[in-house]
Amino acid sequence: MKIDNTHFPAKQLEIHAVKTVWNYLPAALFGTTAVFLLFAYLGANGLQGSEDRWAVVVKEMLASGDFFHPTINGMPYFDKPLLSYWLIALASKITGRLDETIVRLPSAVAALLALWATVRLGRKLFPEKQVLTAGWVLLSTYGFMFWARSAEADMENLAAIVLAVAWYWSRREKPGFFSYLIFYLICFTGAHAKGMATIVVPAAVILPDVLRKKRWRSYLPISHFLAVCVGLAVYMAPFVMADTSRESYQASGLWFAFKENITRYFKPFDHNEPFYVYFMYVPRLFFPWVVLLVGTIIACWENFRKFDWPTKWLTLSTVIIFLVFTLSGSRRSYYILPILPFCALLVSQYLEIEKNEQRKKSVLSIQVILLVVILMGEILSPALWPFIEKKTHFIPPHGFKMGTLAMGLLALTCFVPDIFRNNLMARLLGVPSKLVRPITVSLILLGGFFLWQQRALEPLQYRKSFSLKLKNELSSLDSSDIAFFRRFKPKMVFYLDRPDTIPILKNISGLQEFGKSKEKPWILISETRYENEIASVIPQNMGHSLLLEEDVYAWERDSKKEQKYKAWIINGHTQ
Repeated sequence: MKIDNTHFPAKQLEIHAVKTVWNYLPAALFGTTAVFLLFAYLGANGLQGSEDRWAVVVKEMLASGDFFHPTINGMPYFDKPLLSYWLIALASKITGRLDETIVRLPSAVAALLALWATVRLGRKLFPEKQVLTAGWVLLSTYGFMFWARSAEADMENLAAIVLAVAWYWSRREKPGFFSYLIFYLICFTGAHAKGMATIVVPAAVILPDVLRKKRWRSYLPISHFLAVCVGLAVYMAPFVMADTSRESYQASGLWFAFKENITRYFKPFDHNEPFYVYFMYVPRLFFPWVVLLVGTIIACWENFRKFDWPTKWLTLSTVIIFLVFTLSGSRRSYYILPILPFCALLVSQYLEIEKNEQRKKSVLSIQVILLVVILMGEILSPALWPFIEKKTHFIPPHGFKMGTLAMGLLALTCFVPDIFRNNLMARLLGVPSKLVRPITVSLILLGGFFLWQQRALEPLQYRKSFSLKLKNELSSLDSSDIAFFRRFKPKMVFYLDRPDTIPILKNISGLQEFGKSKEKPWILISETRYENEIASVIPQNMGHSLLLEEDVYAWERDSKKEQKYKAWIINGHTQ
């Protein structure tokens, strides 16, 4: 009997197609999850922290058409380089609007790029089956998620550093002008987002590999030095353009770059925190993976000499980054943010480098227990809220309470055995089965916090609410009939959305002179702590003149209450 085998090639193609789809499924799932967690509800909350500086600078750049001379309420502000402003302005031009979403968009995009670069670097160092673990761990850390959804330049700084290092390893065996040029363009362009860390850190990190086996000899050709010159020219060009194009602008970008990078590093003028502070900040940024990080550090310490070179280099690079920022005299938690991708890559190797099986089991168990404690705290939150409210006087919105309970219950489902049978989730995520539950629970808890619980706290954004109400009250007034006393918050300038700048009265004499020039009622905006000074110049009953004031909450400290803003209607001349 003759057997017809003509159908087998088609069957083989079908099997091959299924395998191909299955092989790409973990990466697709990772990318989809990352996009969702980084971009969903990105603009749901009002501006927080220093985000308002970026928002106001870009607002005034778009209004003036001048993109080389950053200002806040008309005053020069060159404390940060220009690139992070330009990225926001570009997003605004494309979308036709400028709001919280647009202001934060470049950071979210940079975070997505940083995740890609981290996985890309992992592929150059380790077997394919291990690389996605680093991406999942990085995505599920608090520090990464927080700064990825913040309108500041720190995530762009992190992305440039890990991208430069990933590029080095991808072109390590292909030295040449193109390889050098792209590396330096990443470094020097990235320096325009935050500062020179994007130049110093990649150079310091790759140095051990460059020195190994005399690899440095491949960097002696003239093409390397030409690439450095091109990168340096790219770095200098915006500063030169800014310094030569507007003589009346009273700030130098080059001077601020020197001050914020060189002077701050060797002779800090602020942020003078203790030298050991990063031993506390790194675990906070890397939360909730603290236990696994500690276990990885111990394993690296004990087994370093037995590591292959990629693992040795990764260990050294992480230590180098820690030392570079620790040796700086000026220290802040977000300065050391670039260490997170390297910590994530190291942690992803823990199951491979830990030779003590009993300790490996203990570390993984404690990591899971930590996550279980967190999710049980969320599940039991309905019983805990009365106690918390009594002790702190903090009364969270109903949506925050519901989100806390919901995320705890959702995370608990990860411990249902049937969901994880046959290692299905491990194959879908592309990670070792022992890390599936920790990764899934971390994603749920952090994702729930940023996408639900944080949004539920929006009603407590008192400054945005105050500013928007004040905006309506001032709609019929010229900016010349409004004034800040002593200080102002860029956040208020952004939400007031005035077509021109609002005068700032920096002292009592300025307040007196401004008041004497007014023939009609005008508006004075000031922090509560300056109320007595204002009353000494404007003697009428200030309570009757009060137009609007920020909400005061019972749980706030007295120092915080003193910083709340009030707006008064001033009806007469000052004394």
